Amino acid sequence: LSPDGNMAHDKLSSLSADGATAPMEESSERFDDYHAVQQRRGKVLNPDSDNIYEGQNQESLQDHLTWQLECSPLRGADRALAEAIIDGIGDSGYLQENLEDILHFVQQRYPSLTMDDVLPVLKIIQHYDPFGVGSRSVQEYLLLQLNELPADTPYLSLARRVLSDYLPQLTNHDFRTLCQRLSIKEDVLKEVIA
Repeated sequence: LSPDGNMAHDKLSSLSADGATAPMEESSERFDDYHAVQQRRGKVLNPDSDNIYEGQNQESLQDHLTWQLECSPLRGADRALAEAIIDGIGDSGYLQENLEDILHFVQQRYPSLTMDDVLPVLKIIQHYDPFGVGSRSVQEYLLLQLNELPADTPYLSLARRVLSDYLPQLTNHDFRTLCQRLSIKEDVLKEVIA
């Protein structure tokens, strides 16, 4: 996706135009791919092991994202960018590395890359599971969440405006100022916040 939300056709030429998920027959292949990746890394769990309690997850966030990347059509420079972005994501799920640093690192191998190449790949990663991973701030994370809601969601445009323009007032619970700046009443603001 480009920053304006449009499909980047060079980047995603092998994905379906409607963004549909893979058919069921491909899901077993993806599971096999995941298992193969984990085996290469020596991270296949033994179900008979007494060292793991039920529900414990031995997979890191980077492992989970890398598995999704392994199942993706990204290749070449896009794949290198995706790997660098995933490496820059902390345990909290936020991107902790600067995009310029990521670009500079990958440019050592692919010198013709620009920031225009980085942003679509970041958007792809942000649509991996968990959704919004790789966000650079709480504001970006919440805006991504809002952008996934149906267009007819009540108060959606006001909610976007609050996050884009008035996040400090929201985080400080300065509801009076929010009501004044948005020209709305307090009961409407409660719905916007919800």
